[in-house]
Amino acid sequence: MLHTYRVVLLFCAPLAISGCAGSPTTYLTLRAVPPEKTVTVASKQPIAVSHPSIPPDIDRAHFTVQTGPSTMHVAGNTVWVAPLGGMIQLTLAQNLAARLPNTQVLMPGDLMPPSGARQVRVNILHFMPARAGQVSLQANWSILSPSGQIQGKGHAQFSLNGGATPADEAHTMSLALARLAAQIAEQL
Repeated sequence: MLHTYRVVLLFCAPLAISGCAGSPTTYLTLRAVPPEKTVTVASKQPIAVSHPSIPPDIDRAHFTVQTGPSTMHVAGNTVWVAPLGGMIQLTLAQNLAARLPNTQVLMPGDLMPPSGARQVRVNILHFMPARAGQVSLQANWSILSPSGQIQGKGHAQFSLNGGATPADEAHTMSLALARLAAQIAEQL
């Protein structure tokens, strides 16, 4: 009898575990967006994008959607392929490089030249989609000389309409970062 119980348990356990698998995980990323126009900058100093400051409510592996003034939905099976802050930094650097063809834009991890580089610092105050697919971005940014003096600063606040799926919303977030990069490029 005990042997029969073990055989049944041995065959039923994998079936029970496979029933808990649920839906597959969706992985999202941010991508640079080709510019509508480029900007010529007089300064030949390289530019480096610092790691952005982002709010802790979106600094997570799972995709987050704002559902109300003080509520959010954290998707259980939709995650970012990498930490969001690093993806924002890389995407902004790539977008700036595309918009500033005559300027050296350092990518995250590139060596700093001996003469230094201007720093683009971004403080993201709000950046996430809402239930209706609309992505809002609110950020302060500054441009610092190699010696640390502020050469420019600005504030961006806008919303873009996106789609209803997390993939559509991630794409709209990429479009928002491209718009932010274009605004920063105009001030360089």
